[in-house]
Amino acid sequence: MSEERSGKRNSSFLFSSVKDNYSLYYYREAKEAAKKEVVYAKATHYAAVNKKLETSDGKRYFHRLAPEYLTDSRKLKRLAKADVAKAKNEEMDALYEKLDGPQETKGVIFLFQIL
Repeated sequence: MSEERSGKRNSSFLFSSVKDNYSLYYYREAKEAAKKEVVYAKATHYAAVNKKLETSDGKRYFHRLAPEYLTDSRKLKRLAKADVAKAKNEEMDALYEKLDGPQETKGVIFLFQIL
């Protein structure tokens, strides 16, 4: 029974379309080439940075790099806070729109009980 299964598996692989086999081959080749390019790009970038850091002016360059990362993270944090505040304002506006009606005073009391 197991021989039949393995035979079927092998025969289906052998008789699969040649086009699929070639496309898989080219995909693997392209993937390997892309990985090599990424490794090369990283190596050249880090080599340039390390070369700058090894100079006598390297300490200043290192301390110049740190604030750039900090400012980027601060910008992202500021944007996140702004998005949260905007969402809160939209929710409050929706609550105030619900309050504009005959049950206005009941809604205000309920709103202050929630807060």
